[in-house]
Amino acid sequence: MLHETIARLIPLFLALFVMMLGNGLYGSLVGLRATLEGFSASVTGVVLACFHLGAISGAWYAPVLIRRMSHLTVLRLTLATLGAVVLLHGLLVHPIAWGGLRIVGGFAMFATGVAAESWIQLSCGNAIRGRVFGAYLAIEFSALGMGQFMLEAADPTSDAIFLWAGIPFVLALLPLSLSRPPIPAAAEFVEHPALDVGDAPPSVAELFRSSPTGFIAAGLSGALYSILFGMGTVYALGVGLPNEAIAWFIALMFMGGGLGNWPMGRLSDLRGRGPVLRWSAWGAVALAGLGGILPEPAAALPALYLIAFLLGWLILPQYGIGVSMINDRLTPSRRVAAQSRLLTALAVCAMSGPMLAGPTLDQLGPGAWFGLIALCNGLIALTASFSHPPMEKPAPRAADDVDGSAPAV
Repeated sequence: MLHETIARLIPLFLALFVMMLGNGLYGSLVGLRATLEGFSASVTGVVLACFHLGAISGAWYAPVLIRRMSHLTVLRLTLATLGAVVLLHGLLVHPIAWGGLRIVGGFAMFATGVAAESWIQLSCGNAIRGRVFGAYLAIEFSALGMGQFMLEAADPTSDAIFLWAGIPFVLALLPLSLSRPPIPAAAEFVEHPALDVGDAPPSVAELFRSSPTGFIAAGLSGALYSILFGMGTVYALGVGLPNEAIAWFIALMFMGGGLGNWPMGRLSDLRGRGPVLRWSAWGAVALAGLGGILPEPAAALPALYLIAFLLGWLILPQYGIGVSMINDRLTPSRRVAAQSRLLTALAVCAMSGPMLAGPTLDQLGPGAWFGLIALCNGLIALTASFSHPPMEKPAPRAADDVDGSAPAV
């Protein structure tokens, strides 16, 4: 069942891998190029934050697009839009233009996320959900990490660099040509009767009640992503790391997530999602404590690199495990709307992460970066320790685990 599901999703995974190569470059390029173009730090911050405004609306509105079209059509539409948005950055070099492009890009990126992640959730059952979603996140973070090194492909001050960032979004359309549109729903099933309210979209409050641990982990993952990768560069610069070391520092966190998602997802399938979230969060708190007491990080690069890799291994799978925890409790017809709500929560937290981290690092110094990581993971760990929703360990099910409307390949 696991191998059949993965094989069925290979074209989707390949498309997402190629897309994330471009996104890894694009995510690092915008802030760098804005600085090189002479944008002030405050203006650059506003331009970067515009992405999250689009992300919130994209995550919220995506179910409407999927209902009107299909998962596959939405993916094709958003990938084409993202390619155009990235390429236009090289033609319209102005803060207002870039802010508008970031809003459109955020909308398209998170609509892509809802379509892809709900497709995956509809294609697998509870017994293998952690591994399948872990495979998806492993592919995503591996590609994002590899995309960091594409900055060497061209001069960051040239327009050609935006071609390198935009082309992968267009190439990602090719694997999806192997897919056919979704089959109309044939049947539905109920795994947790307490949440069976027909086809009504689940509210945010209902998702939280179904699994407080899963919801907190999924939401706070947004803050952790922005702290790790958005403010990680600020920390690295603050402690005096050279440019090459900064690139490796960020890339190693991506690599840790890329390698850790599959085994952590597998562990959550076998041992229960709640306990795995609890262990990973407490482990991240301990690692952040070790990082915070490093006397001279720039002079202890091997130790800092190891901490960065292990933080990625423990933290980056938390979103997938939290999302799986909630989807274990939903009927298939409600998973698209649920994924929309969860990605909206992630986007809101991702927008708030730099707002909290920036002033904190200004006031307390770069070492506070590890403190913020410990704070977020402490909240996840405490929630997982004191919240006991039913069915922490997903019950294996047979073929009725998979929705008949899932897009087939």
